[in-house]
Amino acid sequence: MKCPQCDFENEEGSKFCENCNALLYKQEISKYNPYLKKTKEKIEKEEKIRAEVKSEIEKEKNKSSLGMGCLGFLVLVIIVYFIMFNPFTSQEKETQPSIINLNASVRFTGTQFIIENDDNFDWLNVKMEVNGSFFKSGFILETDRMEAGETYAVGALQFAKKDGTRFNPVTYKPQKFDISCDTPKGENAFWTGSWE
Repeated sequence: MKCPQCDFENEEGSKFCENCNALLYKQEISKYNPYLKKTKEKIEKEEKIRAEVKSEIEKEKNKSSLGMGCLGFLVLVIIVYFIMFNPFTSQEKETQPSIINLNASVRFTGTQFIIENDDNFDWLNVKMEVNGSFFKSGFILETDRMEAGETYAVGALQFAKKDGTRFNPVTYKPQKFDISCDTPKGENAFWTGSWE
């Protein structure tokens, strides 16, 4: 005889379940006793509710495990990033040249960028970029050298994207300006500024 509570198979004629100690009902008794019949219906209704709740819990577990999987993947990506690009590890300090900040200032007059090299060394292999971002290239101008202590007036239309589109101050507003270059000692140097 199957237990209505836990589905455990008991010996025929048992009054209580050997597994959960629930009262066992025979089909013949429930036909004649309306109280037992109602109790059995109530038990079936409760089992249905339990099954629905269990189903909902499983759905929530699946959702949370998917979220945890995504979170785990993100943590793994961050760890790999820091292992590969961490400037504080001794191996990378030995193999990569040091990075320094440039002493520069950049102003925009409406048609020209005024760029000052306030360092005591020349900037070599200079790349200047207007409105660039981490994911998208901006308008770029490259030159071999910008001498120490000098001020340069560069027309906005000299900056161009890879597809040839020029930085037109009528169409575009400068928001960010980046300078990257090499120093005479072979170091990588950077400067970033922005406008509101």
